Amino acid sequence: MKNLVVTLALACLSTFAAAQNFTLSGTITDDITGEPLIGATITANEKGTVTDFDGTFSLELPAGDYEITYSYVGYTAKSANITMDKNQRVEIGLEGMVLNEVVVVADIAKERETPVAFSTIPSIKLKEELASQDLPMILNSTPGAYATQTGGGDGDARVTIRGFNQRNVAVMVDGVPVNDMENGWVYWSN
Repeated sequence: MKNLVVTLALACLSTFAAAQNFTLSGTITDDITGEPLIGATITANEKGTVTDFDGTFSLELPAGDYEITYSYVGYTAKSANITMDKNQRVEIGLEGMVLNEVVVVADIAKERETPVAFSTIPSIKLKEELASQDLPMILNSTPGAYATQTGGGDGDARVTIRGFNQRNVAVMVDGVPVNDMENGWVYWSN
């Protein structure tokens, strides 16, 4: 009977020991400056967490072996294998990396600054005089531009600007080109 009680007690203790959770905590900083990295990601198999405003984190894990990955946008990720058999604290410094550049281009011609000819139609003139007309016919009010309807209405118009047809002129609306990429024509009804 005594052996049975001892065996049951040991079985219960081993069950509790196997189910015990340990805490992995620490701080993630920039390797060079030492500044904390806010929102860095820490993952362990299928569990994870992120760092707070001080670059600190805390992750509860059951006893066992884990591959821990520390990552942050713009930094090289680090991985480490650890055995969780006690509470552990780590200090991780991540090394910055150069990301590929992204170029965003938005440009508009400015009077006296741009070496191209352009005309700006004031919004008051558009509202008061030209509001009922389609865009090709509005261009008739600019110097050097001549629009003609070629069939089904204003959407099928052809515009000649300073002697060049619209295939040879970059037509832009609010700085965005509207010429067809393949043949250069402008389809005003689109």
